[in-house]
Amino acid sequence: MVVCALAAGLLMSGTPRNLLINGDFRHGRRGFATSYGLSDDLLGDGIYWIGNDPKLKHPGACSIHAHKPNRGAMLLLNGSATENLSFWSETIRVLPNRHYHFSGWATAWGKDPSRATPTDPSPARIYIRINGKILGDPYRVNPNSGEWGRFDFEWDSGSQTTAKIRLYDENTDVVGNDFAVDQLCFCEGVERDK
Repeated sequence: MVVCALAAGLLMSGTPRNLLINGDFRHGRRGFATSYGLSDDLLGDGIYWIGNDPKLKHPGACSIHAHKPNRGAMLLLNGSATENLSFWSETIRVLPNRHYHFSGWATAWGKDPSRATPTDPSPARIYIRINGKILGDPYRVNPNSGEWGRFDFEWDSGSQTTAKIRLYDENTDVVGNDFAVDQLCFCEGVERDK
């Protein structure tokens, strides 16, 4: 696992610097693009909101908190029924012939009323494209709402000097498919123990 510093001011010796502008969403909509629509509620499909609890914006949501609670904000999404719709993207300048690591945290926030435990009946499946190429297998978000899981992808830049990073949800179900991402990180990586 590669550990990235979230900002240059937090950089410690040997800790790779996060190249993303706003990977923890504390600056709201700054620094990234999305094909999802911004909404004051999370009631439709293919929409997002940046905040600290989906329960504030959707009556059927369970209350969850950001992966790092003291950071407050996370990207909350109601998954789209449209295939190949990127829910998050950013373009980064990179060095050629280098190894990079992309990671983040995801959780479900939906709940199935027929179950005692808050569980999303159809959790998101996150995949990544860098410069149009899919990396690895999709990450299946844990259906237990509020239980954060980490996803990781590796990428070698080759001769490229930019990385167009796009995150997608492979799931197009309209029931369930409610999820949050937080603490996104893209850095020149050095492998560390998991």
